[in-house]
Amino acid sequence: MLHIVICDDQPIIAEKIKNIIVSQMADTNEDYQLTAKYNGNDLLAFVSENQADLIFLDIDMPDISGMEIASQLYQSGISNRIVFVTSHANLVFDTFKYHPFQFIRKEYMDTELPEVLNGFLDLNTDENQVLEITDADGIHLIPIKQIIFMEKIDRKIAIICNNDKTFQVWASLRDFETTYAKNGLCRIHNGIMVNLKYVSSIENDTVIMENEMELPMSRSRKKDVKQRFIAYMRGR
Repeated sequence: MLHIVICDDQPIIAEKIKNIIVSQMADTNEDYQLTAKYNGNDLLAFVSENQADLIFLDIDMPDISGMEIASQLYQSGISNRIVFVTSHANLVFDTFKYHPFQFIRKEYMDTELPEVLNGFLDLNTDENQVLEITDADGIHLIPIKQIIFMEKIDRKIAIICNNDKTFQVWASLRDFETTYAKNGLCRIHNGIMVNLKYVSSIENDTVIMENEMELPMSRSRKKDVKQRFIAYMRGR
């Protein structure tokens, strides 16, 4: 089940967001649950004990701002599920450091919210795809969303996952590149492919992952990698 949370100190705005979501979800087969909170502290308390797959978060709230909430959620590793909602479009760049999923302007909510929700549902479907590999232990189905990066080591590919598991398989990165590019896997070097989900930033010829690991990026791939990273962040 998909758990969607709305947080806005104005009940009338929260209700509008809810109505748009209900209308959009009616056209899908998704099983979902909606929860509304009207202040930041209640949201933080709720998220600490409950699943929240997507959070529509007002930036301007009296008790604790949306930015402060995002900062705390970022430290918990779930800020990429936030959709900021605000009347101040100039704040969009200030939100990037928290890696939110998206940003919605209240005056354009009727058009932007459905687009963002559809984008999330599409991405959620892509990330639920699996990578099938065969090694000495047998056949493994690895969820794409668990893969941090892949690295060519001699004639094998090491697949490093977020659950501290590593798989090694006889293959080439080219085998995965075309098939799984739409799932967020991006070739940054002849011997390295990363999952854009876990990329924190790109600096010079280095891709910095969320776990602070630094991976080299080929100069010939730099432009394409940056474009794909920006597109991925915008589409989250």
